[in-house]
Amino acid sequence: MAQKVEDFNLPMTAITKIVKDAIPEGVRVTEAAKLALNKAASVFVLYVTSSSNSLAQDDNRKRLLAKDVLEALNDLDLDVLIPPLHSALIAYRKSQETKKQAKENKRTSNHVEEAETLEEEEEEETPDDNEVQEVQVIKEPYDVIELDDSESGDEEMNNDSESSSD
Repeated sequence: MAQKVEDFNLPMTAITKIVKDAIPEGVRVTEAAKLALNKAASVFVLYVTSSSNSLAQDDNRKRLLAKDVLEALNDLDLDVLIPPLHSALIAYRKSQETKKQAKENKRTSNHVEEAETLEEEEEEETPDDNEVQEVQVIKEPYDVIELDDSESGDEEMNNDSESSSD
């Protein structure tokens, strides 16, 4: 939670950007004017948030919804702000849906590419019939010698242990 009054202020960079977009080119705004606008915007946001929070509590909710903010603006006789805010909200939702769809498309295309890559790798690993026949024709270049138990090194070890005990 916020500990100081300054913790409730909006970021100065956001206020500066809004001011630059709102005024004509060539007009300069002093730092004191930017600070005053920052404070005014912060107080306004807190005021609307507090009113919205009251509406949410009346509905036994802890989460603020967009309808709470729009209703609070109506209750505060700031109806003039509702249409542009509503339009901005719709545009934001559309952009979020577009981002979500793009992310889903990317994820889907990545899965398809991965599946295609795996199929290609499997095809490369699967030998052709000709290769299998060649492998079957090739014989081992050396003879395999199997030792019986009697020919294994056990007897030698026993003989070594007997001679070392002498």
